[in-house]
Amino acid sequence: MIQLHTVIRLGLRGKLLGVTLGLLSILTAGALLTVRNEFGQQLRRQAERELRAGSHVLTSILERSGAQLLDRGRILAELPSLQTALAKEHKQLEPLLIEVKSIRAANLLWATDAQAKVLASTGEYPPLGEDLSKHPLIRAALEGEETLGFDLFQGQWWLMLSLPVKEKPSGKVLGSVTLTLLIGEAYLARLSELMGCQIGFIWGDNQIWSQLWPEEAHQPVAAETVRALTGRPHELSLSQGRYLWLARPVTGGIPPIAAGPIAVLGIRLDEAVIQRTTRAIGWIAFISMAIGAFLSIWAIRSITRPVKALVADSKRIGGGDLTHRSLVQGSDEIAELAGSFNQMVDQLQISYNQLSDLNRTLEERVKERTRQLEEAQAQLLQAEKLASIGQLAAGIAHELNNPLMVIMGNTQLALRMLRGEPIPKDLIPELKELLQALDQESHRSKTIVGNLLDFSRVKPPMEVASDLHKLLDESLNLVGHQASLQSVEVVKRYAKDLPLLKADPGQLKQVFVNCILNAVQAMPQGGRLTLETARSQTHLTVRIQDTGVGISEELVSKVFDPFFTTKEVGKGTGLGLSVSYGIIQHHQGTINLNSKIGQGTTVTIQLPLSRG
Repeated sequence: MIQLHTVIRLGLRGKLLGVTLGLLSILTAGALLTVRNEFGQQLRRQAERELRAGSHVLTSILERSGAQLLDRGRILAELPSLQTALAKEHKQLEPLLIEVKSIRAANLLWATDAQAKVLASTGEYPPLGEDLSKHPLIRAALEGEETLGFDLFQGQWWLMLSLPVKEKPSGKVLGSVTLTLLIGEAYLARLSELMGCQIGFIWGDNQIWSQLWPEEAHQPVAAETVRALTGRPHELSLSQGRYLWLARPVTGGIPPIAAGPIAVLGIRLDEAVIQRTTRAIGWIAFISMAIGAFLSIWAIRSITRPVKALVADSKRIGGGDLTHRSLVQGSDEIAELAGSFNQMVDQLQISYNQLSDLNRTLEERVKERTRQLEEAQAQLLQAEKLASIGQLAAGIAHELNNPLMVIMGNTQLALRMLRGEPIPKDLIPELKELLQALDQESHRSKTIVGNLLDFSRVKPPMEVASDLHKLLDESLNLVGHQASLQSVEVVKRYAKDLPLLKADPGQLKQVFVNCILNAVQAMPQGGRLTLETARSQTHLTVRIQDTGVGISEELVSKVFDPFFTTKEVGKGTGLGLSVSYGIIQHHQGTINLNSKIGQGTTVTIQLPLSRG
């Protein structure tokens, strides 16, 4: 018992500490993961907002660049000197274009006649005399339209504006003038700085990227660009970290930009910030967990210390010192438990004193009871002449003995509790339990009488779905104390997935109690009690087997006869199996008994799954 108490005490402290630390760990880990995920989501949302803002900035810059080219181009196209040079004096075109370029109107300018042949250029491209009639922007300009778009030549990207040059006042198209703006690395660098993110352009197989774009991102991004034109950012994992990128077609401008490249905007997710934040939160969580663990240990010690004191007090009182009282004080539940403990010891001391007084008069009372029993025995011998009625009365007395003893004992204990007024609050639950036991045993007594009457009067059992395994376990609990006292080993061999059976659970429980009790009593020196269940298509089978003394073959056929018993006088009336036989018959089942001297007895009960 000392070792058991020690294990329980240590187990209580360990369990409380383990549960507390476990909860702290779970809460800390959950908070850490939640904060980290939320911070990562916030970082991603911030990057998405920056990408969308950069997209709007790109549109504004391209529109502004196109508008500037358009303003300068219109001024150039309206110059009388340009109109005269296109109509008559072609040699004046190149100096005029160079002069316009010198005021940074464009990076490259050229002019064509009405047949789209190049008449002058400020650079090597396009060569003089080249026919540009197939160029969509030049062709649209010669048709009288102002067009803006992208073009690739000389291995570089250009934003290109073509305008018609018209004769006044007739409005005849004399030719076209084209202004271009170089989209190079310097331009992309300025765009990236203004937008706050990396920029790149993809046009078919041609690509141009700002220097901040990692080279390893070019190929995977270009391969997914067309499918990524959904307006939603996409994530890309690279060796340098994770990137968020957005693809959008280059549109807008006055005039609108003709079909051109796809702009790719990218921004790197700063995971270093997440890692630093995670480490900071981790340290905070570790410190919080350490403080929580310290407080938990202190709280657990404040709980287990008075519990240990109560255990020591119980050991001392268990050793017979009924004068000892617990000294645990306080205002918490443990102090209340200590007060209840002291009250229990007070009641125990009162009961002990009463028992001492009772022992002093026990001999006289035993003599009186012996005399009364001798008179009752004489009356019983006379009552044997009353045949079946007297025998049934004796059986009822036998069957009712246990519940009546429970009722009497609980009644005496309840009366002792009620002697003091008012009744202590801590005794009310125990008193309720005693009254509930009185009620249950009264119903049990009524059921026993009904079973005896049912043996002679056929009455169908109540139709209630019953669990045989549960009934067997409850029946075993009633006899478990006697089984343990006699060192009887209980073996259960229950079938799996046993269906519920419509039956009277109280009657079946009485059958199982009778059979189990007979088995236990047949093994006074110990043995093995086996409870087995099985199922067929039509029946459920229960076998109760013992390794007791057994019954001879000539007596087996009489075991179900009323009042037949193989037990010693005073240990049985022979009514248990006869009542069980009637109950099983009422359930349209069968009960059989097989036994051999020295090998034990097996009771087999078969109950139908459905009854007619």
